[in-house]
Amino acid sequence: MYSLSQKLTRWIFYEQQTLVLTFSAEELCEKLSQKTKPIQGTTDNFDEVYFRRFRERNAGINFYFRGKVTEEKISIYQALNYPEYFLPRIKGTIAETSQGCILFVKYQLFPSSKWFLLLSLFILACIALTFLLVAQNWLNFILVWMIGLGVYTIILSNFHRKVRISQNLLSKTLF
Repeated sequence: MYSLSQKLTRWIFYEQQTLVLTFSAEELCEKLSQKTKPIQGTTDNFDEVYFRRFRERNAGINFYFRGKVTEEKISIYQALNYPEYFLPRIKGTIAETSQGCILFVKYQLFPSSKWFLLLSLFILACIALTFLLVAQNWLNFILVWMIGLGVYTIILSNFHRKVRISQNLLSKTLF
């Protein structure tokens, strides 16, 4: 069902999707803008804006996303009223066609969450190597590697679950 590259990308925090739509790019932007609350600031500081404003309530309007929607690109994430560290950032490009438009979507982990995960796994790897090289304790070495593998697996499954939720919200918005 999945190609080799699709199987391999499931082990990293990245997914892509292509949506072929029967309406124009302008209509797509209008539909997304109705359910997207604009963020203050630039998309370069996307993480900081998200974590600074996570408690902000939506004033009577039901927004599914927060972010930026233009005629060529989208950069959004699911609107929540609580912090979620493994929420996917949805980035997309819009290509106009003669019969509608195509939306190329990428779901990625926020950069700050990637750094947190890498730092955690690096610390666990250092501890494991200390057990192996200094203490020469194979049991503790294997135990720490299993803990690292467990942490990675839990975070990966949580990310993919959040991607499915975001995909459903995007489909609900567009169709």
